[in-house]
Amino acid sequence: MRYWLGPETIQQPNQVYPIKYETLRLEPLRVLDDLLRWLGEEVDYEVIVEAVNNNTVEKMRTKEDQEAAGKHFSQAKNPHFRFVDEGTTRGWPEKLNAEQRTAMEGQFGQILRRLDYPLSVRM
Repeated sequence: MRYWLGPETIQQPNQVYPIKYETLRLEPLRVLDDLLRWLGEEVDYEVIVEAVNNNTVEKMRTKEDQEAAGKHFSQAKNPHFRFVDEGTTRGWPEKLNAEQRTAMEGQFGQILRRLDYPLSVRM
């Protein structure tokens, strides 16, 4: 992220197309359509609709469960780890303790602020 958002990349317009996970979850059709247009790809909108409908969090978790014995989701064999999580947004601060949040925000605070994410620790 530091490189992608750094001065070297910013000086080269159209090299990076940032997508926030929250926006993707809220408006997947628009985000994917915009991304494909930015890439110069012409894709029938119905194909995008089908892709989104076939990859909801629920369907992805079902695929993960069905493939748990296969190589694609081999880590899913561990009952304490799921490759496909709940699909929630901004959930990481609640999953980390105060020390972990402080360390995470210390490491990535500038990037988080630049992307307009709130911090729990004042920097």
